[in-house]
Amino acid sequence: MLSITLTTILLFIFIIPAIILFVLAVRSGGKKRIIAITIVGTITATVLFIAGKLYYDYNHVIGTFSGGEYDIITIDGVQYKSDYDNDYSSSDTGKILGKVVFSGNKYSQDIDPMYIWSIKGTDEYIYALWVYDGTIFKKAGT
Repeated sequence: MLSITLTTILLFIFIIPAIILFVLAVRSGGKKRIIAITIVGTITATVLFIAGKLYYDYNHVIGTFSGGEYDIITIDGVQYKSDYDNDYSSSDTGKILGKVVFSGNKYSQDIDPMYIWSIKGTDEYIYALWVYDGTIFKKAGT
């Protein structure tokens, strides 16, 4: 739900200036000028929209990770534990969900976050990438 709201907000923030540029071009006259400004404005708005959406997706904190081997992820009160006995791999990833940060001591800001993806076709598993190491996590208790 939040992603849709963010998408709508970003769309209005970046498309409205393109519309304003188009109106200004129409008022100043010249068919070639109108087309050029419209194209430049639309391309700029699209690039800024995509950049904003990607920045949000990759920097949105959705939970924490903990454990001696960083093998427990908690997202919205639901725990996931690393699971090496499954049929999934990184090629089964779906949409990026965000990142999780270490929930530990005062030195936790020095620990890199994990980036979390959904697994296509299941809500029971997620994929976590920590620096260069990817692991499948399974919802605890299932």
